[in-house]
Amino acid sequence: MTLTKVDRYALQRAMDIAAADDPGRAEQLASKLKDEPWEEVAKFAAYCVQGDNLCLQPWERVPMEIADTGPTRPEDRGARILLKKLLDAGLSRFEPDPICGARQVARLAEHGSEGAARCGTRACWPQGAAPAFEHFR
Repeated sequence: MTLTKVDRYALQRAMDIAAADDPGRAEQLASKLKDEPWEEVAKFAAYCVQGDNLCLQPWERVPMEIADTGPTRPEDRGARILLKKLLDAGLSRFEPDPICGARQVARLAEHGSEGAARCGTRACWPQGAAPAFEHFR
């Protein structure tokens, strides 16, 4: 899969967020970069950040893991719907905070730049919120 500019931007933000959120993760990413290509390490960071931001159950997968089309497991339905929302909005499957990213695009479409304040990482979901995919079933 060839990465677009949007993908690279999302992956860079995922790297930045993962490193800023956890010093141990920052060390892990730095160590991985010594032996692995940036793209693979950035995808790992996106996987970690998406999982953290979506508060997934152990059997649920992050949107970046889901195929755009074709058969999918019933428990992946929420991830497929969210992935479609991201891609339809022109965002990347690697968007670090998929829910906030999709909401941001919707706000921009509805209110223009004044009404589209960016929600911060994990700010969309209060402590103890239900898994994000519950809202997309």
